[in-house]
Amino acid sequence: MSRSATPLSSVTRALSLQQISDPYALQRSASPCPVMNQRMQENDFLARKKGCPIVAFGFGGKIVVSFPQRVPDYYTSTIHSRPGPIKIKHLKEYCQPSSFPGPVLHDSKVGIKQKKRDIAAYITQQLETFEREKTSLLPASAEYHKLEAKMLLWQLMKVYVETDGHIDDK
Repeated sequence: MSRSATPLSSVTRALSLQQISDPYALQRSASPCPVMNQRMQENDFLARKKGCPIVAFGFGGKIVVSFPQRVPDYYTSTIHSRPGPIKIKHLKEYCQPSSFPGPVLHDSKVGIKQKKRDIAAYITQQLETFEREKTSLLPASAEYHKLEAKMLLWQLMKVYVETDGHIDDK
């Protein structure tokens, strides 16, 4: 009995010393998380490790943005992303005001029927522009498929506007 108790107590003593220096060492060695984390990083189809921009719209045409920054790690030959600086700018710096006849509904200046016609005409104009762009692209290219997806979304928006957002299968 004394022989079996001695090795057990030395293992317990070694584990307790290891836990004092690093309390999560036992969990890291026993859990499959490092392998899963490595697999998630290898198969990160959504590119989460690249980071994403954060945007908030404010009053008076203000916009608050923060774009992620890519920082190289020369010791491990990898690139990490980290939050970028927070900037407050005017919306006009990012996009020019368009001729969009919005808001879609609840506009006191013009009747709803006229507003629907104006927006449907605007969407039709956008779709015609996309059709012209589509003729200049190769059908097998990624840009062609992105443009087709964009056209499909605009067509769906046109249906939503025309039906007041109620789409049934009837």
